[in-house]
Amino acid sequence: MHPVLFEIGPLTIYSYGVMLALAFVVGIALAMGSAKREGVPTNTILDLSLISLITGIIGARILFVLLNLDYYSRHPLETIMFWQGGLVYYGGIILGVSCAILFLKIRKASIWKVVDICTPSLALGQAIGRIGCFLNGCCFGKPISWGVKFPPGSMASYEQFSSGLIRSASEYSLPVHPAQLYSSLNALIIFLILIVVRRRKGFNGEIFWLYLLLYTITRFGIEFLRGDDRGPAFFGSYSISQLLGIWVFILSLIMLGALSRKRAKSI
Repeated sequence: MHPVLFEIGPLTIYSYGVMLALAFVVGIALAMGSAKREGVPTNTILDLSLISLITGIIGARILFVLLNLDYYSRHPLETIMFWQGGLVYYGGIILGVSCAILFLKIRKASIWKVVDICTPSLALGQAIGRIGCFLNGCCFGKPISWGVKFPPGSMASYEQFSSGLIRSASEYSLPVHPAQLYSSLNALIIFLILIVVRRRKGFNGEIFWLYLLLYTITRFGIEFLRGDDRGPAFFGSYSISQLLGIWVFILSLIMLGALSRKRAKSI
């Protein structure tokens, strides 16, 4: 855990924010390279990336704040401090993708073609961003004998103290699953799968909806290993992310089928 990289006078550079920035730079470079090969204007990709980044962070932060409303109602100024951690991915996907589609409609671009170009960058960026979660200490896992210990004052230490698992928040946490690294590796594997499938994709939109399909399945499982506060539990033990994931999974299947049939009819 290393939440602060360095300080320059009053300026604090957070590892979480740096990894988000790195994810954006790497992702946009990859997408622009793909756009050139596909004959899509790179300025469209650049504009789309900026819009998706901003609205995605806003959406992810809004959902996180809503799931932790009790805390943020008492600390309202902290609602905008996303660079310290605290984003819910599905919130970012919902708002970011919605705004991206609206932007591409206004530009009269081929929506699913452009979205497919950008999707591998999304997966790779996610893999990089989850390293930021690990350095920040957020999104940690449940206790396990061989896991990672987080230092005194960390989110894991405080959460375990609040749950009665350790005697003081100033103690090292119990060993926990490195859930952030699981998520990072998962996103990297999905990225590699998308790159392979892209070479022989059958229709525009296939890469994006395949990404969501794979992500919802794997995220559903990883969610059971998370030890941080997941918000309200539904049906006994399911988090809001898992419930949203089920809906996104169903939508992904529907869209893959619909776009495939549309492609078949046009041949």
